Amino acid sequence: MKTMFAIFLLPALSLLNSCQLFHHNDDPKLPPVTTEGKDTFGCLIDGNVWLPEGSLSPGGTFVDFVTKTDTMGAVIYADNAKLKTGLAISVYDTPNLLMNKSYDLTIPGLYGKYTRSVTNHVCFYDTVLTGNVTFLNLDIKSKIIAGTFAFEVRSIDCGDTVRVTEGRFDLHY
Repeated sequence: MKTMFAIFLLPALSLLNSCQLFHHNDDPKLPPVTTEGKDTFGCLIDGNVWLPEGSLSPGGTFVDFVTKTDTMGAVIYADNAKLKTGLAISVYDTPNLLMNKSYDLTIPGLYGKYTRSVTNHVCFYDTVLTGNVTFLNLDIKSKIIAGTFAFEVRSIDCGDTVRVTEGRFDLHY
């Protein structure tokens, strides 16, 4: 009887062990690039997945969408309260923001920023070395803004740089 029990138990444990039942994957993943207003945001910061988890809103993101007679713009904020970090991307254009146009974040008035709180101070990464944002969807009627971004920024006060790559957002404003 013990032999029969062992014959069935070992393969069963092996099968269960190969399933995700005992292996929890806590590695965060970037959301896919979407354009339907799925309220997603993510990027890589120096090669590590960064997702908002924050205090700005339940999803950790906020969009300030501005339309004036001759200008349209968007400032996208995202924060991760747990990591004490945040991102901001600002793009304005005249007369409208355009889809599928790569906006150069090194142009004055446009920017990508990263903020990181360290022991006794905050590092502001606000000198854009390279970067761009491309809007994939700007649906004013449905209030959806979606796109991709990447930038490299330097912190004057902390003396280093941060690379933000594979950025994507699909948000309501």
